[in-house]
Amino acid sequence: MRSALKLITAAGAFVPTAALAHHVNDGRPPGNFIEGLLSGLAHPVIGLDHLVFILAAGLAAGALGLGLRMPALFIVSSMAGLGLHLMRIDVPLAEAAVASSIFILGIAISSRSGVGTKIWMALFVGAGVFHGYTYGESIVGASQPPLFGYLVGLGLVQGVLASLTHLAGRQLAESAGPAEPEMKHLGALLAVIGVVFFIAAFSPGA
Repeated sequence: MRSALKLITAAGAFVPTAALAHHVNDGRPPGNFIEGLLSGLAHPVIGLDHLVFILAAGLAAGALGLGLRMPALFIVSSMAGLGLHLMRIDVPLAEAAVASSIFILGIAISSRSGVGTKIWMALFVGAGVFHGYTYGESIVGASQPPLFGYLVGLGLVQGVLASLTHLAGRQLAESAGPAEPEMKHLGALLAVIGVVFFIAAFSPGA
């Protein structure tokens, strides 16, 4: 639990300089399956807003007994959001929406007793669509082999990250119960990080 919190905190420390570092392959679309796979694996990690959300989502789902279905909803929805980008459907203020999803997740974690299953589902699905839409920026214009590789890498890395932090959250709940004070600290931290990401989304060059 503490290691996950430290990782999320460290990610937040890099927000001002790397909040929108979402491109690999020097900003060009991947040219083959391997480049697409590597891009998909890297995108949620070098895009720190995505990394923070995925780590926190898995941790919260495990600690609060939401199960892996919530992170799974996020991952599936992210693929749908990516599809919107590939279809050239314009989703305005997507980066700001990604930042807002971190803030909302933080608030939900802090007030977990008042958040029902349907609200959690709506949060993970909505966040997934916006995160997925921004994922699409790296793959627009690529042919089918790199696109397939990108989807494989993207699904794999998100699944692994969410599963690991979900396991950490479950261990926390088993040892200290879902009312562990650190969950409130995590929620507050996420809310602050979300605000910083939101401001960064409107900074010059974002």
